[in-house]
Amino acid sequence: MRYLNYFQRINLLHKLIKRGNTGKANELSNKLNISRRTLFLYLETFRDHGADIKYCRKTNTYYYEEEFLIEEIFS
Repeated sequence: MRYLNYFQRINLLHKLIKRGNTGKANELSNKLNISRRTLFLYLETFRDHGADIKYCRKTNTYYYEEEFLIEEIFS
């Protein structure tokens, strides 16, 4: 997998959550080429900036309960 910098990973994470196409935490961390722990830190960062992120066990994906603009993280 190609190297992704922090901003690219954050952007990809946002897109995958928006599409409802994350998979389980292990799968998502592999897609982003990061550890599970780092994934949970990223999710916590999103939440700290107002993202209401939930996990659906039925579809095995993370999703936004309400629309979230990624610009909130970088402002």
